Amino acid sequence: GMATGVPVAGVTSLEALAYGALERTSEGGVIAAAIDGRRGQLYVQSFRASAALEPLSQPAAVDLGDLPAVLPRAGVAVGSGAVLAA
Repeated sequence: GMATGVPVAGVTSLEALAYGALERTSEGGVIAAAIDGRRGQLYVQSFRASAALEPLSQPAAVDLGDLPAVLPRAGVAVGSGAVLAA
């Protein structure tokens, strides 16, 4: 930060989850980050794995029933909602 002179970058929770999966995802693979929003919803975003994550969608709150239409099939799913998204 400003006090230490070290550069900082803001990322969403979904993006942070996806960065954690880069090591186990092949180049060009799809990572789905999902956080359980309770009450039948997930907070989701998909990314393509490359040197830097490439967002494939905007972060969104999605009803479980609508998930297949919103989230592409991913090679890796991460986060507290990963089991529900798989």
